[in-house]
Amino acid sequence: MEGENDIFCIHATPKRWVRIRIKEDNGSVFGVAADVTEETREKIRIEHERDYDSLTGLCNIDIFKKRGGEHTAAGDFGICGDGHDGSGQF
Repeated sequence: MEGENDIFCIHATPKRWVRIRIKEDNGSVFGVAADVTEETREKIRIEHERDYDSLTGLCNIDIFKKRGGEHTAAGDFGICGDGHDGSGQF
């Protein structure tokens, strides 16, 4: 998951997520793996509700601007207007 360095997706059907924590102590290495599937699914659901309209499924304006800015910066495409905003520019 994005921003989670210790959570890994297991590509199974259905998908599962585990958190792996590793600790080194006096030359020994200890690890703990925990199933965090339910918490991760809930986080994904909440992020989707935040970023997408529940009726249309379209992304909200903040996500549109962010993704549009990423693509225009990468040179993938450009955005142009029709001149009807009063700016006189196309």
